[in-house]
Amino acid sequence: MRECLERFILISAFLCYGAMAVDLNEINQNIQKNEAQKSNIDKQRANLNLKLSTLGQNINNNMQQIKKLDTEIQNLAKNIESNKDQNKSQEARLQTLEDNLATLNVSLNQSQTKLSNLILQHMTIAYVLDDEESLNLEDMVTREAFKILKKQTTNEIKEIEKQQRSIVKQINDINSSIKEVTQIITTQETRHQDLQTMIAKQKILVDNMRNEMQVYNQRLKAIDMQKKELDKLLGQLNILKKNTQEEIRKKQEAERKAKLERERLAKLERERKRKIEEEKKRAALAKAEAEKKAKAEAEKIAKTDSKKAQQFLGEQNKAIQRKYDAAVSSAEASNTINSFEELKRVDSVYQRPETAKYTGKRAGAPLDSYVIEQAFGDYIDPAYKIKIFNNGVVLKPKKNDAQVYNIMDGKVIYAEEMPGLKKVVVVEHANSMHTIYSMLDKIAPTLKKGFVVKRGYVIGRIHDRLNLEIVQNGKHINPVEVMAKN
Repeated sequence: MRECLERFILISAFLCYGAMAVDLNEINQNIQKNEAQKSNIDKQRANLNLKLSTLGQNINNNMQQIKKLDTEIQNLAKNIESNKDQNKSQEARLQTLEDNLATLNVSLNQSQTKLSNLILQHMTIAYVLDDEESLNLEDMVTREAFKILKKQTTNEIKEIEKQQRSIVKQINDINSSIKEVTQIITTQETRHQDLQTMIAKQKILVDNMRNEMQVYNQRLKAIDMQKKELDKLLGQLNILKKNTQEEIRKKQEAERKAKLERERLAKLERERKRKIEEEKKRAALAKAEAEKKAKAEAEKIAKTDSKKAQQFLGEQNKAIQRKYDAAVSSAEASNTINSFEELKRVDSVYQRPETAKYTGKRAGAPLDSYVIEQAFGDYIDPAYKIKIFNNGVVLKPKKNDAQVYNIMDGKVIYAEEMPGLKKVVVVEHANSMHTIYSMLDKIAPTLKKGFVVKRGYVIGRIHDRLNLEIVQNGKHINPVEVMAKN
């Protein structure tokens, strides 16, 4: 009933743990899924920030370009205005020169008319005064006066023509200058218009980029909101994960304690069986010794009365068997341990049995090949921290169904199955030494009580492990000191 209950508890704990493990796996999958989505959002956000940064840089560059173009337009406007002012000044000067030229033309016409009149008068006078001999002094003066006047008028005409040529040259120079400046103004005005067109295009481009930035900012805002929701969800999932892990830890701790409890109960049972086995071994040795003494006594009696000797031996063997059975029953009754506290109490009054050092020659090995599973002497149980004394050694064979050998010459005094110890063989040797082989799965069929065995004789077989104890004069000896090296 108890075993079924423990099994039910174990299965229930396992199923509960399994359900939580599934939930935890689902939580981890959700966390991984949302972390992947968050990573993707981070990449999108980084990409948007890069685009916004690029757009911002482009907008800044275009604004700088617009500023440069606007400065150039302003400089062009000033130059155009300056050139126009220059043309106006030139045109004003040209008008003055043209007015001066017109005045000179009038003066030239007047002088030419005057000269023509003088020439005409001079011809008339010359005709009248053709006879120089009849000319008087007044006529001669008049004639010379006409010559001088003609010369002055001619010189005047030449000066006026000279002035005309100078003014015409100036007029031509000014016209050339006006034409050149006019061409410059035309070029500048074309450039001015082109710059205005470029500025308009740049402004349109900037407006488009600003609209694009607005779209990206809206997307970025939406992504930030999505990331915020994911962070919130991940926080909740991590809290849930932590709580689930804590529940699993609690369940695992409960299972660990349950396991320790099962181990404790098993340990108690093993300790109980060990105590019983120890008492049984002592009883078996005492039985063998008593039988030996009874046989010796019977042999003495047989020298005088064989019938009486047989009767004596039979009664002694019955008494020895009753004593052995009583010792076994007493051991089983007195070694019942019901709790861990009782185990601790048993340990607190534990006394290490007497031991002795082996001084003889090395004996044989009980197995062809083995490992020492449990050494001789005191050890502390790792689970319960109690002191236990191992009277012998526990040997684990390296192959199954291994042969067990007698380690030194002797005589078999016990070869039977013993509860809790499987099959047991006790061999008596010289110098009050006994070897005890327990946990045997098989005893050699030729092996009987009283059978003399040599070193290396096969006494049985084992599947799992062999317990070997060596006792001399009631003191325990470490079998490793006696056995040949493995």
